[in-house]
Amino acid sequence: MRVLLDDIKIGNRIRREVGNIDDLKDSMSRHGLLQPIVIDGEYNLIAGFRRYKAARLLGWDSIEARMVDTGSKKDRLSMEMEENTVRRDFTSEELERGKKLLDLYSREGVFSSFVAWFVSLK
Repeated sequence: MRVLLDDIKIGNRIRREVGNIDDLKDSMSRHGLLQPIVIDGEYNLIAGFRRYKAARLLGWDSIEARMVDTGSKKDRLSMEMEENTVRRDFTSEELERGKKLLDLYSREGVFSSFVAWFVSLK
């Protein structure tokens, strides 16, 4: 669902500083929002503070959101913590492989790059 940024309530959050969000803002500008923010039924932001801030910087008036039933402040806090900790970044090897594939896609057609990638799995 789309939600107006002005309707989203930013309460007391664990993360208060978004840090440098230039890369996130650039990504959202190029690809749109890949992962919706998460709000509760009262439009309290649960997850996606940096995405929310980047959308503001981009001048968006609305953002894609997923609404969940949290039940309590404790549940909202738990979800905020898990959204920022229960994930796994790419390893350096995975990042390198991705960069090589992007380079390959840039130099060749997508189909031939896919074939090269598929063959590399064997």
